[in-house]
Amino acid sequence: RWSMANLMLEADTGREGDYRFESAVVDSSGRVLAEASALVPVTLPPDWLGSKTGVTDQVLSPYTPCIAQTDGPRLSVSTWGRRHVFGPTPFLASVESLDSELLAQPMRVQCTADGTPESFAPAPPRLSKQSPAEVEFEQTLRGAKSRLLVRTRIEYDGFIKVDWSLQADRPLALDRLSVEIPLRAEHATL
Repeated sequence: RWSMANLMLEADTGREGDYRFESAVVDSSGRVLAEASALVPVTLPPDWLGSKTGVTDQVLSPYTPCIAQTDGPRLSVSTWGRRHVFGPTPFLASVESLDSELLAQPMRVQCTADGTPESFAPAPPRLSKQSPAEVEFEQTLRGAKSRLLVRTRIEYDGFIKVDWSLQADRPLALDRLSVEIPLRAEHATL
């Protein structure tokens, strides 16, 4: 019978180089069952890691400020050459780039739990932050057995970060969970 495990070790050597890692598996009587060794390269993090140089809330040229507009249950966020539309379903309902629609249909979440499909009641996005550099909003969509929490941030350069979580009301078996992004054929070429 075999099993695998990942082991992460912190090596605070202060020096870069190749280090030999040796391991052994022993039974309760101390008998060696298996052993291995390998050279492991250790590199130090770059000096710039964690630096705040260049971090700003200003909109840099040639980009334009974020513009957020609500229209009923829809939130539209315009950035340089793009328009992102979010509706009462999770994720993007529409994406236009240079006046060309990229999505064939709105993005959707497919979820099956305890052997049955889980659908989520629509909920409009709630704007939580708006500045020229970024727009943030949240959605909470309820299902019969769970809820989907979605937090989205769009930055002026078109970068979108979506943090989402599925929270069950009780223990359940998650059979399937997927996010579908139906792109128009003319924009889905390889």
